[in-house]
Amino acid sequence: MRRPETEPKVFTRQPSRPRHTNLATVCPETDTNRLKGALAFWSASRGMGGGSPVRLVTDFWQNAPRDLKILAVAIPILLALAFHPSLPKIHMGGSKEKQAPQEAAEIEAPAAPAVALQTVAKTVPQATTLVDDVPQAPVRVINAKAESKVKSDDWKAGLLSHFGGLRQTLAERAGVELNEDFRSGMEDWKTETDPATAFSFDQTGFVRPSGMALYQPSLGLKDYDLQFLGMIDQKALSWVVRARDFRNYYAVKLVVVKPGPMPVLNLVRYPVINGRVGRRIERPVRIQAQTDTLYRIGMTIHDDTFLVTVQGNVIDSWTDQTLTRGGVGFFSGAGEASRLRWLQVSHQYDVLGRLCAYLAPYNSQTTNGSW
Repeated sequence: MRRPETEPKVFTRQPSRPRHTNLATVCPETDTNRLKGALAFWSASRGMGGGSPVRLVTDFWQNAPRDLKILAVAIPILLALAFHPSLPKIHMGGSKEKQAPQEAAEIEAPAAPAVALQTVAKTVPQATTLVDDVPQAPVRVINAKAESKVKSDDWKAGLLSHFGGLRQTLAERAGVELNEDFRSGMEDWKTETDPATAFSFDQTGFVRPSGMALYQPSLGLKDYDLQFLGMIDQKALSWVVRARDFRNYYAVKLVVVKPGPMPVLNLVRYPVINGRVGRRIERPVRIQAQTDTLYRIGMTIHDDTFLVTVQGNVIDSWTDQTLTRGGVGFFSGAGEASRLRWLQVSHQYDVLGRLCAYLAPYNSQTTNGSW
């Protein structure tokens, strides 16, 4: 009986496992797992002996966590700032001019040959008497401990001066970000009267300014960006920048010049120096507004330049050198009523600014550089 023919077995070679796997598809997208994956990939690649050094470094960098990449870029920049030529250098000991006499005094003269001394003694027997009559120069006694202490003090002073300059450089580049949502009370606000009467709260979380109130953490600032969210209930929304005190500041107002369902707005600004109001400047605000519009207002203050935006549109810019430092605040004039929801004051708040702020934190009482 003939056996049925069966199909011949075909042996196929299974594809070999790739030597390098993409850890980004295996590990979750978290910094810890990415770092562990990068280290495991590095160890496995070294153990198998595969891949060029450039390939290994490239793969490690791609799988490294974000914080490690930021530190790898920021640390060389900080080292460059630390060793910038404009920073004070450490000088060990005194100057070369001061050390020259000391070195000359401490060098001993070469001893004369013994035969020459005997010859001089025979030919000039009274040499001893002549030498005794010559006044002797004072002998300088070198105190090794005193010299060491002076050099140590000079070294410490130079080190402190060097790192003092480094801290100043970090403080000038450090970022600052101040946020206020009025939920923690009015402890950070400075008023001429009782702080409890400077603001009133409504049920929706907004505050209504009455008299002038200054935001204390910002009073030492020089350059900064201001953003806040507010609403006009009646006539105008008013704020101040570069406020040194209650008698010196720049006042800015968003004023309703034609009320109605779609009000017409103007921007009004004027300086107040020693309590005296300066010239008023008005600019039209060409935006679509309604009676219940929430206005997102921004200001950029840098050196003597001021810029105002409303709803992201540039409304006005000018220069003024009268006040060079001061914080922000809010007030309401006669017949005015407005509401505020939050405000933010920031300055050079980027990655490098945050890192410098971590090393030299901002202090609202003592400020340096642009603070």
